[in-house]
Amino acid sequence: MVYRGILVAGHRGYKEKYPENTIKSYDAAVDAGADVVELDLHISTDKKIFLAHDTNALRVFGKDFELPEQKYDPTIKQLRTLREPHLPVPLFVEMLEWFQKKSEEVANESKRNLQIMLDIKRDNDPKLLIELLLKDLQSVNPDMKWWKEKLVFGIWEPEFYLPELNKYEFDVGIISFDFKKAKYIYDDVVNNRDDRCLVMDSQQASRVPKSC
Repeated sequence: MVYRGILVAGHRGYKEKYPENTIKSYDAAVDAGADVVELDLHISTDKKIFLAHDTNALRVFGKDFELPEQKYDPTIKQLRTLREPHLPVPLFVEMLEWFQKKSEEVANESKRNLQIMLDIKRDNDPKLLIELLLKDLQSVNPDMKWWKEKLVFGIWEPEFYLPELNKYEFDVGIISFDFKKAKYIYDDVVNNRDDRCLVMDSQQASRVPKSC
């Protein structure tokens, strides 16, 4: 990823206007000028990656159960947001299909390079998540060099960046409320890489060089 100074990010999309983590919300964020859309990943029991921030469905969907303990089809698929226009829970692959089309559209119109910031939640199984994630990416666009320029791989713990990901050279976003912990994860994850990674805490997002 080429660092371009200040970027505008849609955190869970344009959630002030539309329900969070929905394709409608992401589309509105990009139309409003966002360069990056941030999304939260979980895995259902039938091994589908879906988008949701909370593990519990109550706040967003009005149902009191744990989302990762359910099958996507039929349980999660049937949910609708409490907020209008009462939107469904998107699959990650559905979001990728939208993103590829939107990215090409925006590039043609304004030359902006849209990107996705993945927030990979800690309740996921790292190996399974990476396996499913790569499968979804390749099903939408098998050119992994294209995805290299589009993804920031956001992790809370080092075990979520498996060694097999090194060949794809994704940018790594370390998400933390503790800079010392972020530095530890940085050293653990990218110590053998020549590029840089993003370190993000609750106050800042900054590039930290390998020598830090």
